[in-house]
Amino acid sequence: MHCCHCNALQSESDVFASTGSDRSIALYDLRSSTPIRKLVMQTRCNALAWNPMEAFNFTVANEDCNLYSYDMRKLSSASVVHQVSKGC
Repeated sequence: MHCCHCNALQSESDVFASTGSDRSIALYDLRSSTPIRKLVMQTRCNALAWNPMEAFNFTVANEDCNLYSYDMRKLSSASVVHQVSKGC
């Protein structure tokens, strides 16, 4: 596990996300013993942060110098890709 963050919003306080050295992002619910969702990125994620205003949204920083925002209910693709200049 590379990075782990709980969702601080009261409505989803049992949910947390982790990033792994295997390029994965996994979502867990403390009420369950297995990941509720998991996806594998093209490159490794460096950090993860939950949106403080929207309980289902989080953003990951990736080694490709981009940020990827996801809705945890629909992980098939990023809802927004924030492209950063190549000089990061």
